[in-house]
Amino acid sequence: MTETMGALVIALALLAATAGLFLPRVLRWRRARQRTRRIRTADALERKNGCESGADKHKASSNAGARNAGASRGGASLAGTLQIMQDQAAHLMDDMERGGLFHVECDVSRLSDLTRGERGQVVEISSQCRGLERRRLLDLGFLPGAELKVELTSPGGDPVAYRIRGALIALRKEQADLIQIRRLGQAA
Repeated sequence: MTETMGALVIALALLAATAGLFLPRVLRWRRARQRTRRIRTADALERKNGCESGADKHKASSNAGARNAGASRGGASLAGTLQIMQDQAAHLMDDMERGGLFHVECDVSRLSDLTRGERGQVVEISSQCRGLERRRLLDLGFLPGAELKVELTSPGGDPVAYRIRGALIALRKEQADLIQIRRLGQAA
């Protein structure tokens, strides 16, 4: 009995020593991460406020954050300025928007947001769409500036047929989510 108690006391002492060694490092790492996040937020706000004039109005966006915020042009500028990855910039933009630090309004939305009879103009294909899928969409005519119209929807709502450059192309919702468009209104 005393041997097991002794082993238990030794194990608890080792556990306390290990926690004493690593806990300060974890806390320092956590504080450093919070400071870095605050600095990046401040830099992003400075960048955003510096971009408020003229054509640079929406350059403070990131590609992934642009989906939520509505801005998609100049996607890499914030990530490049802050020297962080684009997904980190997207999370930063989302956090700032949730915190009420700013709100970006733009007329860019996803292709899947259009309803039957609406027209739109392709702005870009998301950077998340790569490889063969991107090549297929480009080959089908989903190029920046191309006008399209929602022609048909299936009874279940997926896929949806779009008239683009004289051809009728059906896309599933997941594919249509990758295409950024500008609404042009109802077809005549």
